[in-house]
Amino acid sequence: MNPDAPIFDVIILGAGATGLSAAKELAKKNKSLLILEAHSRIGGRVATCPNGIELGPEFIHGSPPKLYKQLKIRFERVPDVHVVAFKEPDFVVWIKNSRYWDPLDRILKHPPKKQTDYSFMPYFSRMEQASDFEKKIISSYIEGFIAADPQKVSARNVYDTLKSEASKKAYWPSTGYENILKKIFSRIIRKGMIRLNTPVKKILWNKNFVEVKANDQSFFSKKVINTLPVGVLKSKQVKFVPQILQLRNALSSVEMGQIIKIIFKLRKSKWKKWMKEQLPKNESFAFIHVFNSPICVFWLRNTEKQLDLIAWVGHLEAKKMKNYSKAKIVQYVSRETAKVFEIPFKEWKYYIQQISFHHWDGDPFIKGAYAYFKPNGDKKLRLLNKKGISHKLYFAGEAFAEDRAGTVDGAIQSGKEIAKIVLKSF
Repeated sequence: MNPDAPIFDVIILGAGATGLSAAKELAKKNKSLLILEAHSRIGGRVATCPNGIELGPEFIHGSPPKLYKQLKIRFERVPDVHVVAFKEPDFVVWIKNSRYWDPLDRILKHPPKKQTDYSFMPYFSRMEQASDFEKKIISSYIEGFIAADPQKVSARNVYDTLKSEASKKAYWPSTGYENILKKIFSRIIRKGMIRLNTPVKKILWNKNFVEVKANDQSFFSKKVINTLPVGVLKSKQVKFVPQILQLRNALSSVEMGQIIKIIFKLRKSKWKKWMKEQLPKNESFAFIHVFNSPICVFWLRNTEKQLDLIAWVGHLEAKKMKNYSKAKIVQYVSRETAKVFEIPFKEWKYYIQQISFHHWDGDPFIKGAYAYFKPNGDKKLRLLNKKGISHKLYFAGEAFAEDRAGTVDGAIQSGKEIAKIVLKSF
């Protein structure tokens, strides 16, 4: 160790919602901090384009947190109107005003036992008989909303997610998610404690200090908070010396869900014409759930400035495209979108002004959408944070959140909680 090198109280890996949240709490107690971020921007999976398009998360599920209201952040209510479409080889059958939530509400009537956890499908098979239509709805919800494999995901993971969404309310932040982060964490951002374009390669730790190696440089601290996504941790592209057996065991029970989200900025006049011809009584719909298609759901966001159609490919179908190039993914999803709406592909391009897409699974510093748990995986992962590893290494993020896991709100809360634990260790 260089005797002249500064030793920070805490180094935080990642300047996403969790890292910024932890930094804000630690800075209140005057701890010296350094945040290392691999990307050229802050936000992590939160990525808002200049025109307001969200490449990552875009919904606030349930009522907006009080903090958002205190900051006078404006919201738009997402219409809870669902349409189901069955895509057949030569035509599409539309079921309007479908009771989308009914089969999902049935799961809430059968909570898993607290003492045990098991994979969802065996749990589901023991429930009352469900129709094929209901099974399709439930599988689509798990693959799309939870971004999970129905055969692997924990029954409690599914139940807890549904329970947290019981109000069925969702909101869009009017100014974009990235602007929310900038507003909440403005002081942290202004203080200049964030180093961008600094991907971490190795973490060496002992009872005295922690050394973080990034960009052929070494940074030293008393403690490290690791907010890197589960996908990055599982890839082992960041090496811990010595290895952490507790981390390896915990990661074996959690997976990174895969999602492909493509945003089509539509020409309003063309789309309105299609709506009148195809769905004359449902012009206010928000979500279209599609069966027998690689795309599990579409939704619309209509503002004064633009009309966006979002195509969402769920976990299992997204995994099939794992090795596709970005161009091939866009081409494939565009073709499938045209098929669902029964628009010739040659004409579909005239409906579109712009296509936006970020390949989160292909992003080496993210490697997926958000985490889901195998049976008892949530308990194993969160045990890491009770005391940290030798009071030196701590882990946080959306996967570690006790409530609203997989969301930006959950990530922010995880950052707050881990900061409290770290402060107690000094």
